[in-house]
Amino acid sequence: MAALPETQHTTAHAIVRWYESKPQEHRPHMGASIIGHPCARYVWLSWRWVKKAQFSGRVLRMFDTGKREESRLLEELRGIGAQVWDTDPNTGEQWRVSACDGHFGGSLDG
Repeated sequence: MAALPETQHTTAHAIVRWYESKPQEHRPHMGASIIGHPCARYVWLSWRWVKKAQFSGRVLRMFDTGKREESRLLEELRGIGAQVWDTDPNTGEQWRVSACDGHFGGSLDG
């Protein structure tokens, strides 16, 4: 049987392309998720912003899904009686971590 070509114009592809068409903001610091990367050269180059991070539409969609799920998870944890501190009482915003004069940082969420 002949192999069928992969479809090019599906709803899923259109959604991924839509995410890719949105402007991706530049973070003014190295994100906490990068620090554990197995390649030291990758970390070094990221630290010095040698190449702007570009995420695929699929990954951007996963990031968005994670953001949307945060409130659900908080509700579930509180629903089972867990104490959750999702905001910094000093700022009223999400907990943040920072080091190296702000060159490295991240937020504690999801």
